[in-house]
Amino acid sequence: ELMESRRTLKEIAIDVDVDKDIRQYGDNRRISQIFRILIDNALKFSHEKSKIAITAIDHYKGKYNSKGNDGVIFIFKDFGIGISEEDRPQIFQRFFRAKNVEGIPGTGLGLSIAKDLINIS
Repeated sequence: ELMESRRTLKEIAIDVDVDKDIRQYGDNRRISQIFRILIDNALKFSHEKSKIAITAIDHYKGKYNSKGNDGVIFIFKDFGIGISEEDRPQIFQRFFRAKNVEGIPGTGLGLSIAKDLINIS
């Protein structure tokens, strides 16, 4: 797969800290697509010989769970080029590309598609 070859070529480690007892509810295809987009994005913008950390917090109640529902929050963290404060409000807009990604191929659609998939009810 393209992601695996990119990961191998850049020598990026993926650290996963997800409790095996977390129960998944929802559309497996949609969840897999969201994960693929986020991992691919992290690989694309990570420095060589760095890592990507994926963490899940079960029964999350906090800032990103305003309704207080029982849920899981997944955190995808890379150690790459970063996103400037100025660009952060726009990263979910279709076709948006940050100023610091020149020379890195892409369409600016990945994060907007992931957000749309998350917000489909």
